[in-house]
Amino acid sequence: MECAWGAEPPLDPLAAPLKACGRAAAELVKRADRLARSCGVPAGDAARRAAARILEHAGDPVAAAAALLGAARGRSEAPASPEALRREFGPLLAGLAEADPGGFTPPSDGEGDRRARLEAVLSAFAERPRLALLRLAYRLIELEDACDGRRGDGAALARETLAFWVPIADRLSLGGLRRRLEDLCFRLIDPAGYEALRRRIAPIQAGDDRYLAALRGHVQELLAGNGIRAEIQTRTKSLHAIRRKMLRTGKKPEEIMDRLGVRVIVETVPECYAVLGLIHTAFTPVPGTFDDYIGRPKENGYQSLHTVVIPLRELSHKPVEFQIRTRRMHLVAELGSAAHWLYKNEVPPAEEDPAARRRLGMLLEEGRLAESVEAFLERLGGGAPQPGEVAR
Repeated sequence: MECAWGAEPPLDPLAAPLKACGRAAAELVKRADRLARSCGVPAGDAARRAAARILEHAGDPVAAAAALLGAARGRSEAPASPEALRREFGPLLAGLAEADPGGFTPPSDGEGDRRARLEAVLSAFAERPRLALLRLAYRLIELEDACDGRRGDGAALARETLAFWVPIADRLSLGGLRRRLEDLCFRLIDPAGYEALRRRIAPIQAGDDRYLAALRGHVQELLAGNGIRAEIQTRTKSLHAIRRKMLRTGKKPEEIMDRLGVRVIVETVPECYAVLGLIHTAFTPVPGTFDDYIGRPKENGYQSLHTVVIPLRELSHKPVEFQIRTRRMHLVAELGSAAHWLYKNEVPPAEEDPAARRRLGMLLEEGRLAESVEAFLERLGGGAPQPGEVAR
């Protein structure tokens, strides 16, 4: 049975993310949503929430549409036929929708051949990286539901997420999604520790915000006076990131060098290095803190200049990390492979991104060569301290 194509329904959780999309990208998602709603997919369905999270954290309308079409295909009352999906959306997007992202879970104790299961998961992701994105979106929803008390297995989900899904998000260069997953995991695994650190940081945070506001104005004047147009963003480190740094270094929150940050986003690579020179001339650099990830990008494609300085000694001696990058680099850091198309205001092709396939293919080979699943998962997560460990 095929679905009846009806009028456009209210978009509910999709409304805000769609406003940030280009016209062609929004229309693709709306077409998929109309089909899903005509097949009986409710407004608050997990697939619609997953599509919204994909747009918010990855900006990929193809993956968002696949989430909606997968829900339409899975409806028992009035499912969309594979033929209808291929006819209306093409074979590649239809094929992505027909794959079941909910079936991809990492291996755990008592599940048979763990290595074979791990290889199956990573093989599927290396072939179709958007399957990993779909599963990440559903995992984000599961964690949100657990934090809201709608499911009781939050701590187990969070541990699995930190061990497997957070590193996958990092390999796909989905910085915003990775940070969101990490903070939810911290809340679920160690709610008391999360709340204690939140209260400990709160009085520091107020002073940090005032300091960053003053610094932002100073940097704007500095760059404008030198003929450089830039977008300037300020940020404070997330609670999970602060806890992780405390555990790794033994430092108190106020002693963490990169707790405060400023992003300077410009249009060209030469402007990045020009801004770096101005920052180092105007402020006091902290020795040993400069990293050139433009000349030497990270494995996941991340590019930026990083440096820590003491900016406004008359206000405070707090160090601040500057991240200097082009707009294209910033989109890639936050949204992954779809950023290249968003930068040009185009819809990404249905074909999978070769760079994402290559990075996940390397991960597959690492899994095959690992002496055990435990050793692979340990390396995958970088041996990072987990929430609940003691920090001073």
